Amino acid sequence: MFLYQSLDKVFPRSYTAKVFCVAFIGTHVPLICMVMVVLFRHGGIWGQIDVLAPLLLATLAGTFATLWSLKAILVPIYKVQSTMESFAADHTAEPLPDIHSDEVGSLMKSVNSHFSLVTSELSEAMEAAHTDPLTGLLNRRGFEARTSEQCMGSILLIDIDNFKSINDNFGHDAGDDVLIEVSRVLTESVRTSDVVGRYGGEEFIVFLPNSEHRSSSVIAERIRRSVAQKVHIGPRLVTVSVGVAIGSRSKTIPDLIPKADDAIYRAKREGRNRVVISGFAVV
Repeated sequence: MFLYQSLDKVFPRSYTAKVFCVAFIGTHVPLICMVMVVLFRHGGIWGQIDVLAPLLLATLAGTFATLWSLKAILVPIYKVQSTMESFAADHTAEPLPDIHSDEVGSLMKSVNSHFSLVTSELSEAMEAAHTDPLTGLLNRRGFEARTSEQCMGSILLIDIDNFKSINDNFGHDAGDDVLIEVSRVLTESVRTSDVVGRYGGEEFIVFLPNSEHRSSSVIAERIRRSVAQKVHIGPRLVTVSVGVAIGSRSKTIPDLIPKADDAIYRAKREGRNRVVISGFAVV
């Protein structure tokens, strides 16, 4: 690092200049010494001008050609730099060429390998941050991220009835089994385009894109009926209350969630194990 640090004081902004300086010293110092000896022995500059002039022109041409060539051959280094800056900015970058076998080729292969590893780890970390570890569904953060650009559609909030008594009477492991089974029923009951998440505790959320009153009520009732038929703990059946909020062009998903939540409370008051659509009678 000593030579690099010394040259950096002279050429702080150009690696090309540093390399050229080393090449210039290595090739031109011997040439200059030879010229000085010739001049000293054969009558000075004017006595040898017919030789020195072409030599000077050739040296200048060679210098410029060397500078251009150095700039060109260092392009892969600059490409590595710009690729790393791009990756640091938004975690995306075009892969570098990996067909070369010299030191720069090994550097590009190493950068590609590290980018691939970091991208994979970031993807796994993002998935873990957005996934509920018990049910495998999206958690609240994941649901919000998945639906952040959605507009038209409906929101379903699903709450397991009397879930606290399940934990109290059968234990938390049994309660976890119920959560897993309900999440399975949810994924089986919705369309592939729908977004399902665990919203917290015993509450689940579903976004139905481009879904109006009829299709939303059909899916909500299908979920309620399927849970009542398929999920049980010992002899005890498990039921859910479902609150539905129908979207419109003026309503965003954050606007719909409180309406669906109010509908759930109404379903609880009306006796549980039922679907309530915000603004409509109990189903």
